[in-house]
Amino acid sequence: MMCLNVAFHIALSENLCRGCFFSVFQEIYLRTNDPRVCNIVSFSDAIGELKVEAAASIEDGKRILFRFDRAAFSFKFLPFKVPYPVPFRLLGDEAKGWLDTTYLSSSGNLHISKGNKGTTFVLQKQTEPRQRLLTAISSGKGIKEAIDELISLKQNIGQEPELEDGEWQMMWNSQTVTDSWIENAVNGLMGKQIQ
Repeated sequence: MMCLNVAFHIALSENLCRGCFFSVFQEIYLRTNDPRVCNIVSFSDAIGELKVEAAASIEDGKRILFRFDRAAFSFKFLPFKVPYPVPFRLLGDEAKGWLDTTYLSSSGNLHISKGNKGTTFVLQKQTEPRQRLLTAISSGKGIKEAIDELISLKQNIGQEPELEDGEWQMMWNSQTVTDSWIENAVNGLMGKQIQ
């Protein structure tokens, strides 16, 4: 069976999410007593999320059959969920669907599926701190927080890795204001560093 109990994040293109204040992801839980597919829109850590859930089953080892049956908002500022008013039972076949797994990477980190309405989903398992840092650098947002997270995880491990010899591609830098034109020129090159 290709699908496991994992949360996948929909990989949205940079152009679609530029300036967005939300993320969209999907949770797939198939090896439980209550198999589910959940589509989630997370508005922010301060606001909350909308979770639309569907009962799920497997067909032919690759196809996930689902029927949406409940949805609710979970706001951080409320101690209870607010039902999302969709009459799923009245929707009949419109509340049903399927997802075919068309690709699953050997590492299991990347998943591509096609839905019954022709939509193709590219999903990535919840990202590691290293990947979050690279994403933050490419978007220009949340870089300091991603760096702090990665550093705090390294400090918890306790073992100091050794710096490898070779060329290192500069990905991002931060500089305090300086009057030195040479420092500004060198730091602005974003080139390679040889150790």
